Amino acid sequence: MADLGREDERAGPSIASALEDALVDQGWPSGQVFGPERVLASNFDAAVPRLRQALRILEGRGVCQMRRGPGGGLVVLPPSRRQAAELLADNLRWTGATAADVWKMRAWFEPMAAAAAADQGRLARSLSDASGDPCLSLLLECLDQFPGGTDESSSSAREALWRAIAEGSARSAAQIAAECVAQRQARATDLPWPQSGIRRVGAVRSSNLASQLARRIAVDITFARCRNREWLGAIQQLCDRYHASHGVMVEAIRMLEDAQVVESRRGRAGGITLRTPGTAAVVPLLHAHIAGSGASGRDVSAASRRLNGLAALEAAASANDRERWSREAQLVRVVPVENGHFTWLRLQREIYEAAGNPVLHAFGCCFAGYNVRAHAPGRDLSRQNGEALLEICHQLLLALAQGDGQAAAHGQNAGLDLLQRRDERAA
Repeated sequence: MADLGREDERAGPSIASALEDALVDQGWPSGQVFGPERVLASNFDAAVPRLRQALRILEGRGVCQMRRGPGGGLVVLPPSRRQAAELLADNLRWTGATAADVWKMRAWFEPMAAAAAADQGRLARSLSDASGDPCLSLLLECLDQFPGGTDESSSSAREALWRAIAEGSARSAAQIAAECVAQRQARATDLPWPQSGIRRVGAVRSSNLASQLARRIAVDITFARCRNREWLGAIQQLCDRYHASHGVMVEAIRMLEDAQVVESRRGRAGGITLRTPGTAAVVPLLHAHIAGSGASGRDVSAASRRLNGLAALEAAASANDRERWSREAQLVRVVPVENGHFTWLRLQREIYEAAGNPVLHAFGCCFAGYNVRAHAPGRDLSRQNGEALLEICHQLLLALAQGDGQAAAHGQNAGLDLLQRRDERAA
């Protein structure tokens, strides 16, 4: 497999991430054109061929389009909520989300969205549109990709829900939404539950040969084959099988690696091997959607706090991890204060893993990661701020060690509110 790595061909994905970070920092300027290629390559300290590989990766995610013609460059596309929701739902099917996981999330968030819509008096085509919260809308749209979505509520239940929303009765709307979830769940027991989906790889509309080749290869990739970690072959074997040049095949493999359905290994025993994707496969697209949806830092922080609280409740309910939480509560005391924000993110991921709900985990990591990725560089990372975050981590871990999820959720939200107010004053 040495031929796949004979140049610095792995630079493409890292350049794509750097480009995406820069666009997120600018609030995702949809419709803007950046270029030409030589200027972009110089800005990101990259060779033009590696920059083009990065642009094709972003084009494959559906967030940018390569600019054709003299000079080249990229056009920033407005991320689609529907596309992001479909990709995440597809990913969740491949990473083990069950019907119970999805129904639990619906029971938590549909009443919340109904109450938010009633508070604002918003009427729309769907509950996800009516909530008025970009983060909550994305979550509900994703849940609607599974059997038993909001459009399957009875007509009488939908009428009652929209009537409560129109009247501005948040409590009544939340109660009716909860009843709708329970009714749909009772009817959905016999519905077939999808265990896998089709991996969407490469731009839907692209004349680029690598993107077309990536889609052709992806058609043959199934959940069972990824789970069994099948060996696809060496790079030259794949070139012969799909009648492609070495350069085009390498770029197609990079797109498949970006979707986390293959991994490449060097050496005599190397080659291209299938793998099951993780949550990280879709997080960049979700970050692009959040930035492009106009969500404010307050919106993302509020969504993150809601999910953190639910994860803390779920994690505290299990007695298996309490000894570990107790040990970590002591270890966090010696973490350098400048690492406070990143220690907080790591702790969130651990709590989501302990909660055991893949849907909660995916969204929690997405929103928490977005906070760090988009906002931490501009925050005051002073000693006082870092110490405050580490103290929140310490108190949260102590509450989890005692099995008190409610105290953990309340304490962490109060601490994050304090930090947000401090950041706003500093701004």
